[in-house]
Amino acid sequence: MTRQRKIGVASRAFAMFLAIVMVCASISFPSKAEAIAQTIGAWDYQNQESAPAELPAGATTGSGQLSVTGASYTAYSSKSLAATAWEEEGYWLLSDVNAANYDRLTFSASLRSSKTGPKDFRVEYSLDEGASWNAVAGSEVEITSTDLQPLYKDLELPAELSGKSFELRVKKVGNTSVNGDTVASTGVSNINQIEIKGFPTENGGETAETCAEVKASVESGVIEPGTAVEISCETEGAEIYYKMDDAERFTKYESAIIIEKSTTITAYSTKEGLTDSKQKVFEYTVKEAASEPEATNEKRLTELKDGDVFVVYNPANKKIMSSTVSGTRLTALDGQPLEEDVLSAPDGSAVFTASYDAETGYYQFKAQGKYLTSDQDGGNLTLEKEANNYSLWNVEKADEQGGFFLKNVNAEYGGNKNQYIEFYSGSFTTFGKKEGADTSLFLMNFYPAKEGVQVEAETILNVAQWAGNANYEEAGVEGSIFGDLYQTNDMLNGEATYQAFVSGKEVLPYTKTKSTATDSTSYYMGGSGFGSGSQDYLQFVVSSKGYGKMGLSFRLRSSNTGVGSYQLQYSVDGNKFQNFEKGSYSYKYTSYDSSGQSSEVNKSGDITDGIAKTSYAPGEYIQFKFDVPAGAENAEKLYIRLAAGEDRADGKDGKPGATGTLRMDSVTLTGSPVVAADLCGYVKADPASGEATTGTEITMTSATEGVVIHYSIDGGEYQVYDADHKPVLDKLPANVRAYASKDGMSDSIKILYQYTSGKVKTPEASPNGGAVLKNTEVTLKCATEGATIYYSADSGATWQEYTDKIVLSELPMTYKVKAVKEGYEDSSIATISYTERTSEKYNLYFGQLHSHTSYSDGSGTAEQAYQHASGVENLDFLALTDHSNSFDNADSASIADGSMSSEWTEGHQLAEKYTTQDFVGLFGFEMTWSNGLGHINTFNSEGFQSRTQSQYSTYNTALQNYYATLKTAPQSISQFNHPGTTFGDFSDFAYYDEEIDKLITTIEVGNGEGAIGSSGYFPSYEYYQRALDKGWHVAPTNNQDNHKGLWGDANTARSVVMADSLTEDNIYDAMRNYRVYATEDNDLSIYYTLDNYEMGTILSKDQTGDTVTLKAELSDKTDASIGKVQVITNGGLVLEEKNVSTSEETVEFQVKNDYSYYYLKVTESDGDIAVTAPVWVGEVEAAGINSISTTEVLPVKGQSLPVTLELYNNENSDMQINSISFSADGEVVHEADLEQNNLTSVPSMGTAAYTFDYTHDKVGNMELNVEVQATLNGAQKVYKGVLKLTYVTPEMVTKVVIDGTHYNDYVTGYYGGNVGNFTKMAGDKNVKVEVVKDEITSETLESCSLLIISAPAKKSGTANAGEYKTSHFSDEFINTVKDYTDRGGTLIVCGIADYQDSTECQTATEMNKLLNAIGATTTLNSDEAYDETNNGGQPYRLYLKNYNKDSSYLKGAVEGQEYSAYSGCTVNLNPDAVSAGTAEALISGYDTTYSIDCKDENGNTVSGSPTVVEKGNMVTLAHEKLSGGADVFVSGTVFISDFEVKAEQDNNWDLPYLNKTIVDNILDQVTVELETTPIEKVRKEGTPGDVFAVEGYVTAGTSNENNKFFDAIYVQDDTAGITVFPYSEAGLEVGTKLKITGYVDAYQGDKEIQVIKAEKIPDDTHVYDPEVLSAKDAMNYDTNGGKLVQISGKVTRVIYSDDKTGVSQFWLDDGSGEEGNVFIDGYITSGTTGKNELASIVKEGAEISAVGIVYAHPEGESDTPVTCLRVRNCDEIKQADAQEITVDKSALLSEINAAPEKPESSYTEESWAAYAEALEKAQKVYADEAASQEDVDQALSELKQAKEGLKEKEDSNSDGEQNQGETDQPDGNQSQNGSGSSNGNQNQNTTDESDKDSENQVVKTGDDQPIMLYFGLLAAASVAAVYAGKRRKKLKN
Repeated sequence: MTRQRKIGVASRAFAMFLAIVMVCASISFPSKAEAIAQTIGAWDYQNQESAPAELPAGATTGSGQLSVTGASYTAYSSKSLAATAWEEEGYWLLSDVNAANYDRLTFSASLRSSKTGPKDFRVEYSLDEGASWNAVAGSEVEITSTDLQPLYKDLELPAELSGKSFELRVKKVGNTSVNGDTVASTGVSNINQIEIKGFPTENGGETAETCAEVKASVESGVIEPGTAVEISCETEGAEIYYKMDDAERFTKYESAIIIEKSTTITAYSTKEGLTDSKQKVFEYTVKEAASEPEATNEKRLTELKDGDVFVVYNPANKKIMSSTVSGTRLTALDGQPLEEDVLSAPDGSAVFTASYDAETGYYQFKAQGKYLTSDQDGGNLTLEKEANNYSLWNVEKADEQGGFFLKNVNAEYGGNKNQYIEFYSGSFTTFGKKEGADTSLFLMNFYPAKEGVQVEAETILNVAQWAGNANYEEAGVEGSIFGDLYQTNDMLNGEATYQAFVSGKEVLPYTKTKSTATDSTSYYMGGSGFGSGSQDYLQFVVSSKGYGKMGLSFRLRSSNTGVGSYQLQYSVDGNKFQNFEKGSYSYKYTSYDSSGQSSEVNKSGDITDGIAKTSYAPGEYIQFKFDVPAGAENAEKLYIRLAAGEDRADGKDGKPGATGTLRMDSVTLTGSPVVAADLCGYVKADPASGEATTGTEITMTSATEGVVIHYSIDGGEYQVYDADHKPVLDKLPANVRAYASKDGMSDSIKILYQYTSGKVKTPEASPNGGAVLKNTEVTLKCATEGATIYYSADSGATWQEYTDKIVLSELPMTYKVKAVKEGYEDSSIATISYTERTSEKYNLYFGQLHSHTSYSDGSGTAEQAYQHASGVENLDFLALTDHSNSFDNADSASIADGSMSSEWTEGHQLAEKYTTQDFVGLFGFEMTWSNGLGHINTFNSEGFQSRTQSQYSTYNTALQNYYATLKTAPQSISQFNHPGTTFGDFSDFAYYDEEIDKLITTIEVGNGEGAIGSSGYFPSYEYYQRALDKGWHVAPTNNQDNHKGLWGDANTARSVVMADSLTEDNIYDAMRNYRVYATEDNDLSIYYTLDNYEMGTILSKDQTGDTVTLKAELSDKTDASIGKVQVITNGGLVLEEKNVSTSEETVEFQVKNDYSYYYLKVTESDGDIAVTAPVWVGEVEAAGINSISTTEVLPVKGQSLPVTLELYNNENSDMQINSISFSADGEVVHEADLEQNNLTSVPSMGTAAYTFDYTHDKVGNMELNVEVQATLNGAQKVYKGVLKLTYVTPEMVTKVVIDGTHYNDYVTGYYGGNVGNFTKMAGDKNVKVEVVKDEITSETLESCSLLIISAPAKKSGTANAGEYKTSHFSDEFINTVKDYTDRGGTLIVCGIADYQDSTECQTATEMNKLLNAIGATTTLNSDEAYDETNNGGQPYRLYLKNYNKDSSYLKGAVEGQEYSAYSGCTVNLNPDAVSAGTAEALISGYDTTYSIDCKDENGNTVSGSPTVVEKGNMVTLAHEKLSGGADVFVSGTVFISDFEVKAEQDNNWDLPYLNKTIVDNILDQVTVELETTPIEKVRKEGTPGDVFAVEGYVTAGTSNENNKFFDAIYVQDDTAGITVFPYSEAGLEVGTKLKITGYVDAYQGDKEIQVIKAEKIPDDTHVYDPEVLSAKDAMNYDTNGGKLVQISGKVTRVIYSDDKTGVSQFWLDDGSGEEGNVFIDGYITSGTTGKNELASIVKEGAEISAVGIVYAHPEGESDTPVTCLRVRNCDEIKQADAQEITVDKSALLSEINAAPEKPESSYTEESWAAYAEALEKAQKVYADEAASQEDVDQALSELKQAKEGLKEKEDSNSDGEQNQGETDQPDGNQSQNGSGSSNGNQNQNTTDESDKDSENQVVKTGDDQPIMLYFGLLAAASVAAVYAGKRRKKLKN
């Protein structure tokens, strides 16, 4: 306690007087007469919005112009105006500065440069408009920082400038850069905060009169060309100056200005002695010369005549019939007539021409060359090429106002010819119109329309294309990139060009990057700098003559600083451009959160404004597709532009950067041939493009008679086609280009036909090599009809024709086989090797098929890899598969020859060197694409290909080209690597054919060198399923993909092959024939057969029966049990499953043979997964169910949830859907209306989806099954899927509402869509999260337990949740929230850094308005939390460890946990609330953490980043209890976002962020809890489905592997016991108290609780002794079911184990009248020995006692349950006479049940840990029936000592007094007494110095008037004196 002296009243009064005197003495009051400097001209820009888009720019205050000379202005960046490309004479220029009536002039400015930008500058002035310049004395400065610095601060300007107009320039001096080198062309220098000030002279300053503003004789707007504009000023004698458009200098106005083109005039007036007027801007747009008007649409037709051209309109639904056929209907377009009854038909409308037959009175209607047609039964409306009987129509007048009915003449249904056209459910069809029915659906109007361009719609041709990744540097590209003609990147189409423009000037149309790993350079069509200029765009120029109905597709990838949006436009004259409208976008990539966890991002959507937004996914490729507007059709010259927007791709403030890049590829413009009377029909060739043979004749025709056909072969001269001497293909491949001409008509389009050499398919052998028995017969066949097969046994020296089966009389034997056919290229030669089989069954060999070394990007050499792997336990083989593009001489290699690469050759030599009889080295390569196609391993090839080779570098064709190459190496074997969004999914396993299917034989289902289950391990089982369902025959593998060494032992993943022996040939034989399985356990053996055929076998249906038998021999020598074994088939459907509780067993399944493949999945008890290759039975259709899913996290009984079914069809014909039905519990619950949902078919190579709302009225686990009945290729198909759900009751559900109505941060706005993890966490606690997007009302919050509100959007943008825009909290919304908190509702409020603020909206403004309204004293600061020392890589990426350990919301936090906070603001705690204990800091910063001010309270950028919260005082999360009882959590970040909380950790050893701990505790506080029910009541009154919560102590747990039941435990309270299922968490001790929430169920007669939620209750244990009962009572299940009991008696019967050493069941007679049935599960053994050796004591006649649970199950062949005693531990079966030693455990039990006086939180961690360890040991000893008295006594002693050793935590107030004086806290640490701090300040109860610093601190921005400061000082002095006295009194007391 600091000693204090008494201070008298007089002393204090004197102190106060002295303070006032001192303050007053320091005041210097300003004189009224003293002049004040005024601003003459200033240029000050706060943000991007206020900065000029281009220079020159007028002053923001006063007069003058700012421009730059000798440098290029780029944009606003680094808080200032930036310029680059500085020349020798570069300078910033201030012109038109008028200092009339001012003297004593000064100049101020802030400058910065990049490191390569100019360092030295000086200020110069000119009085003669720049003819001569003079330096300002003392103006030389050096820029030494890349931060903006005020280098000129009131620099005195020469006196000669006073009162004059002049120019200043800030001139670059020399050519030295900031880093000391020469200034680079990319070096940047910036300027801002420019101000010229002066003191007004006697006539000037504030009192000086100002010139009148100028006026123009013509108002701004649209004017005729040649208009004269006069400018005037009312101030007599004033002169007028003006400039046009972007001119740098103003010109004196003399006479009228004649306007000939669109112009902007800027003008002002000036006069000696007066202040210049403000600059006035006049904008004029000159009318364009009127073009020929298009035919105007007329009003609707009131009668229909022959030749009328019209569209069909249904007025009731405002729909126009389109020309698009969907199934059996025509789709509809939106439309509505104008007031004058004129309808403008949108693109895609069906424009019909009426053809009337006067004889019959029937009409035909033709659109796009096709006839409007129904069919025989009606219910159908399409456009058909040929007219038929159902193309005839009657037109019936419905009224006199143009209403008609259209009736089909011949369609008949049910004997009635009443099929009329109707609009129904989104499309047009025909349907029966009945008398008296509503006719609005049938009534149609006809509106006149232009016929438009008619096209042959079914023919779609490429108009132009650009692959977009050629070596443009090598090709010498500087300006235009020509389109591709014959093949990708050939750039031979000179009639199609691509160019790039920045500021209207042509720039380089591509970018390039160099790989640091491979030293190779990649080129990308596109460019850089778009958006940084004033007129930036990408432009394609082509001819669309002869093409209509065009489409444009391309991919874009923008860098973060690149342009965020491009407006697509077209023009047919190069001047007048119009916007595109309709299109679509899609993208898919893998996103990684802050912890490295990956997730797939997959988005797609429609475009209606013609804008391609790269901001959807900056840095990722986005696919765009657009409909080209009709106005672009059939044009001699077509310009298509992508006009750059001004937004950045990453959504940040500022213009796109000059270095921002854009990549563009896969550009394809398609169109259909125009059919017109004046245009020659295009040339058709027979045969068309495709495979051909040499000598093939080409027949050419045109639909136009009398044309001359011209053709060219391979770019040669055009020749005239002669039908008598047709062109012949002398060599292949060949390119034939042709067009037709005729006098008086336009030439047809040029069309390209491409022919490739027809190649014979490679012969197939059966068996396909490998280990076989002698005299096996080999069959050869070839898929090419008419081919002859040859084989060679001498490596190709001689060939023999194959005519009969080959008998393998000698082994080993190798054959080469090929097939030939005249006119075709010979097949590839296949090499097939056979060895003699030595084993009856295959052996299993464990290995790795994917790893890397220093040949590419791996660690360690190939030799080190093989050396290491050969010594790894249980690793039989290792394949090295380095990236092929990294091998030396990669560009020269081929799949047939890699010998030019020394690394390729050496790798094979090393593999051979390290191969022994115990280990095999394999060497292959990985073909990798970085563009998202995927990665493929290839083995057993002579050479390799590289992605750097041109044929594999183009996204659109690379995969197909590689597949084609693999077909030339039929002995090769390939593998799909790590399929997924990160590296690619092979275009969703596209380009399947039978030949490539035989060459790609494996697929990874697991990949990565991280531990299984960690973030470094990537499972992909769903992609295996998808590949199988799409028709691929592949076997699963699991590989480490080593890049860091540890080949083979990085984790426990293995790929296992079934082979005859361990050789390279036999491993490849196993891979080739799919005898492979994948396992996450390195010694799990699986030998799987189906009807005795090994895994991988492909059978035909006739080789199997109606049922099949699946058998698996399973063993795992290092695990106690195998776990769950499942049979999986098409669509991932689980047909059967069994649980295997031993470590070795053979399981069998018999299943109906309804599917096309069957594989096994094993899930071990530790979570490791293994999957086998399938056995295929019959053909696999590449069609069916892709998925059935729901977005609902928490299904609730009686509440609907959305169910989505996704179908796919990769077959070559459409799949007809006959029915879709959903069922539950064997009953159909929903059937899809296929017609209404337009789901009657799934098109070839297409997908379809169906969604409906499902409601389930039961609780617990359920399965929603779906069955799809379909017809494919004429055959009936059935596809099945299942969605497994767990339902809870509404009473169990807690409601949480998240505000999404304000485009809230991380919810529906900025970073939107990122509360999924929180939602799942909540769902696991039966908390239902609802993101409300429309309106939050009092009804919304009526049953809400937690409301979460993050800040509203501050600006517009796009994120995962879609587009968002600025939003504000309304008063109504705030009042609704206030009502909620007044009722005690819990609220979380989340802010974000003020960096995101805008002038339209600010986080702190909105959130504090809300907090103040609800009565909270805690608020948010307008700042950004910052720490340059302790951060996660960025100063605003914080991981904090200072947390309030005394708060209940940090319960469960452990040492090492961190709180994640990204770009957040800080929290301001009210000191009074902290002192009162109603507010507390939960998370605080370090001593090094502070905050900066990025934006002021109005959202304007603040320069210099001033400090707001000082270091050590930062709080980021606080809690406040409101007066009404509401808990309010105020956070500077959205701490619940997906980036901060995970639903589950990667590994069980990973610590979650403190965010998750806090969220868990908040959710636990608000979660609705069911009342606890005694177990006896549950047993007696509970019926199946009833939900209860029970509490009980465990009587059978999981802590001992020998004594745990499969997925079941038992709990008991003082009333009864019960089975709890499922429960598998390991380590659950007997005596542990649990709270179980679940529903009543029964299994085989045993009543149980199915777990919905299970939680341990700490600090409460009790071990029940078994209740001793008679056998009769124990067998009374109704009374004692589920209870732990003991019975004794004489053994009457025994069932022994097979080996006669153990016992499985016996019966005891104790004379009570009923025998006791004792049952022992096969996996229950002795808790001490792990064995069941009871046969030695359990014999007939022996006296035995037994302990167990009263249980019921059926026995024998009966289904009737019988009661038994279920033994939990074989040690509890004892001879009755062997219990002579009595062990007294009563004292131990008492001590176990006697809990410490205080809860765990009251004691130190160390002492509590010692107590917990002693308690656990005591419980185990008590439960151990074999424990001796000595064991019991020792456990009792240790437990007592540990309890006595419990040490309470130190309490600063333990003496009972509040410490009013000094404290002894370490510097920088927060007080941990539950109090928080103001602005993060220290505890208020500290020393005087702390007290002074902890007064309410107000952060001030801006200067107050000086006089206010004086009065403030006076007041402060008074208060200080009074407060000093009070404070001293308080301290003394």
